[in-house]
Amino acid sequence: MNTKKITITSQQQELEKVNIALNEYLIEHDLEESQLLTLQLIAEEIMVNTINYGYAGRADEVLSVLLSHDDSHITMTFVDRAKAFNPLELGEAKLGVPEAEDEVGGLGVHLVKEMCNTCNYEYIAGENRFTVSFLL
Repeated sequence: MNTKKITITSQQQELEKVNIALNEYLIEHDLEESQLLTLQLIAEEIMVNTINYGYAGRADEVLSVLLSHDDSHITMTFVDRAKAFNPLELGEAKLGVPEAEDEVGGLGVHLVKEMCNTCNYEYIAGENRFTVSFLL
């Protein structure tokens, strides 16, 4: 299995580093470029929620994504030390509800779940670990 760890501080402008690293990973491993947008969208949705809500805008915190693949799947595990939060326990997204009235992560998490084959959440030793995978 091929792996890469991407670590950033909890600032939204750091997300560009993640996008660049995801692109480099696909090129390095000769994977389909068409996967890039999916990887970037998933990473942005999960990491923006962590930055804005988990870390409540504190810019000095750290979050990581562990990226790996095998012959059939790409897997991303998002790791942070924010308060425990299982995005899979959110109810179904409410389409048409004004953003200000919707729950945290409602539509973004819904999109992520729709784009992935599997999603798993664990809270281990003070870390949130949210893992998603989808077919190559």
